[in-house]
Amino acid sequence: MPISKTTKTPLRKTSTLSQLSKPSSSPTKAHKDSSPSTGPVDRVTLTRDSQSESSPLMSRSSLLKALASNYSSESLSQGAKSGASETTQGLAQPGQQNFEQDWTKRQASYDKRAAEIKGIADTKNDTSRNLQITQKYSDLSNEMQGMLGKDSGANWSTWATWASKQAGQTIRQEDLGTAGKIGKAAVDMLPDVSKYLPIAGDAKRGAALYDHTSKQIASGNRKVFQEIAPHFARFAETFKGDTGPNPEKLKRFQEGFVPGSVAAGGQDLLKSAFTNYHSAMFEKDPDKKKEQVFLANGQIGLHEQTRLQPEIASALPHGTRGLATDWMMGLELPNGKGGLESVPLGEDLPRFKGRNAPPELQRLDNPEANRMVNGWDKSPNSLKGSGAKNWASIPDRMNFILDLFRSRHDDPSLFQAPYSASQKSRLMAGQIPPGPL
Repeated sequence: MPISKTTKTPLRKTSTLSQLSKPSSSPTKAHKDSSPSTGPVDRVTLTRDSQSESSPLMSRSSLLKALASNYSSESLSQGAKSGASETTQGLAQPGQQNFEQDWTKRQASYDKRAAEIKGIADTKNDTSRNLQITQKYSDLSNEMQGMLGKDSGANWSTWATWASKQAGQTIRQEDLGTAGKIGKAAVDMLPDVSKYLPIAGDAKRGAALYDHTSKQIASGNRKVFQEIAPHFARFAETFKGDTGPNPEKLKRFQEGFVPGSVAAGGQDLLKSAFTNYHSAMFEKDPDKKKEQVFLANGQIGLHEQTRLQPEIASALPHGTRGLATDWMMGLELPNGKGGLESVPLGEDLPRFKGRNAPPELQRLDNPEANRMVNGWDKSPNSLKGSGAKNWASIPDRMNFILDLFRSRHDDPSLFQAPYSASQKSRLMAGQIPPGPL
């Protein structure tokens, strides 16, 4: 989730509802700490530098090493096509005809939605595209809540709504006043800062640096939406109306992800995340449901932040990263009163409703959720140390993001509409609505 004023390659069009891979196994129950608000959680044996090979989460050291390898849109598209012919083979026989008819209808519905998402991603104007992306994330967020249940908490699209809205401020250069002053200060203190950017250096280098950052945000905003939004639409079209799990349908849905780690261009994290959303759909225990949704959110968050690393690193040149993180980066979130409040990315998160996390997430039973938190969160049972020091660092971002996701998971105001009804009507028609955006 690109949560900053200076954040947020199309990978491939998800043209079918499926493609082959093995579903993840069910986690075993982990021990709960009896004093979640005062002591550290009981940690599964995993650090940022070590983990079980069976876990879809990549350790910090493995991830950072793998990021040096290249991946391309073409290779991902080829991977998506490699198992296409297998999606109609080897299926269970009972009720096969009805299953295929239902699948065909759902595929047709998804195709229409995929075309709409592609149309948004292909919008040339950066501002118009960002507004449509933000609104579409909000629509997907509400749709997911309807499927997962009102008690499920925020899903990844919920957070993406506000991250994309925040990114829009930088894309439109509405925060140029503050950022311009900081950019100029950075240039004055570091005369050679321009060498880190593909822009010419002169008296206007500060403004040029910020313009470059704005373009990187727009690019990242589009990249993440183009890859992840189709899977949310695919999930909705595949499982909406289901009253119980269907292993056959889940298997086909899982075939729609490119195999492999995120650093190698794969989508194993996304596959695991949506499998967790699927489990949460039919989970009756509120604790388990919220843990599954929180885990899925974090998995998509890690996938997203890894994909965004080139844009974020380029937007924040060496020598300015700590300054930018401390002084100019924040996320505006609903304040529960119909307005917005700014959450600085460089400061520790405040306790929400007087607590570090909602009751269901104060202690984590889910082993995968434990591994994720203990692997990336510097203080797994506390908000102390949650503030980022360098937003160009994946570990710094994930440390902040997981604490944010966990602490405000059950905040109902996050489902607040990002724009008014009249603004929504105009922006989805490709217009720039008047008024605050």
